[in-house]
Amino acid sequence: MTSLSLSCMHCADPACVANCPAGALSKDENDGSVKVDVNRCIGCKTCSQVCPFDVPQYREEEGTMAKCDLCGDRRQMGLEPACVQTCFNHALKVGPLESLRQEASGRTERKLNETTEVSVIIVE
Repeated sequence: MTSLSLSCMHCADPACVANCPAGALSKDENDGSVKVDVNRCIGCKTCSQVCPFDVPQYREEEGTMAKCDLCGDRRQMGLEPACVQTCFNHALKVGPLESLRQEASGRTERKLNETTEVSVIIVE
């Protein structure tokens, strides 16, 4: 089974922030999350057009853009973002980038040191 997260990547240098003509998108200096200020958003969809992951979505009812903000409201209450909490593969993590890199490096090292028995042989 394979899972694919299509949520915001919270880019180091987000094109959506750089190209928003209304200045409605910003990158939080503390946690790196990219957020939409719906009070400033003019609904022009520029952020969606420049996002390499096509993350910002237009909300017809509100006339503004919306996107993942790493569940800022949940994190303020000490909870994990909903995607992290519900990921049954435990593939999604949120935290300081260096800590996540160290954890990922450790996992890779453990996987490389483990052995497995071959169960399929492909003959051409």
